[in-house]
Amino acid sequence: MENTVKNRNIFLFILLGLVTGGIYWIVAFCIMGNEVNKICEGDGKKTMFYLWAWLLGIITLGIFTMIWFYKVMERLKDNGYRYQIEVKHSGSEFLLWFLLGSFIAVGPIVAFCHFASNINQFSEYVGVINPCPYTSNPIERMELKKKWNFIGMNDNQYDNGGNVGDGEDIDPGTDLIGDGSVMCLSGDFQGYSFPVKYGQELLIGKDPAICNVVIDLKYKTISRKHVGIEFDPQNQVYKVTDYSSNGTYVANGEKLDKGQPRYLKKGTVINLGNSEYSFRLS
Repeated sequence: MENTVKNRNIFLFILLGLVTGGIYWIVAFCIMGNEVNKICEGDGKKTMFYLWAWLLGIITLGIFTMIWFYKVMERLKDNGYRYQIEVKHSGSEFLLWFLLGSFIAVGPIVAFCHFASNINQFSEYVGVINPCPYTSNPIERMELKKKWNFIGMNDNQYDNGGNVGDGEDIDPGTDLIGDGSVMCLSGDFQGYSFPVKYGQELLIGKDPAICNVVIDLKYKTISRKHVGIEFDPQNQVYKVTDYSSNGTYVANGEKLDKGQPRYLKKGTVINLGNSEYSFRLS
């Protein structure tokens, strides 16, 4: 799959729109409308090319354009579950900021920020995972959310009933049973593999009460709850979430956004803190 959704810098997005008198926004919204069709492909709908909506908005004193934004925001929110995410902002929020917020001048800008933010939420997923099938049936959606490990519904309890690093006898280099696994490349557990079972999150950190892989207190840049790793067998990728103070990095030095899940391919190496511990997603 090819990634076709751009992650836009919100500050730059607003700045360029203001500097160009709104021209940049018109061009960007045309592109973003096409991205929405890619994101929501399979839901039986199609978002109108923004330029036509903008022109019709001139005729209707802006009403048609606002309806376009409202429908796009609602469409994204409706399709969020297919990518295992909850879309932050609704079409109603957009209208409230755009209409009522106009009295404080910055309302429309906030509304545009919400719109761009919604698109950005999908940038890490489109082209990386295959979205689950679309359905409008709420019961079927709930089942799909469970099946596809919907964010916020995972269970932090690990199947093995204990914390690795808390006295368990594990042979180095042994690939334990599970849907996925991570190999420790540096640190006290160098050479060990840890299973990452479908539907469960492997937590790595210093706190033995919550973590499955418990890191020794001597490692100063490792947090009590540093990183969580989940495995998606459908797409053969890992969902990695940084919870730490000192950060989790991929091998090229890119820092993961704290609290924001990232999908990473097999073979990716992640470094914890100042690289005192490194793991490969096997």
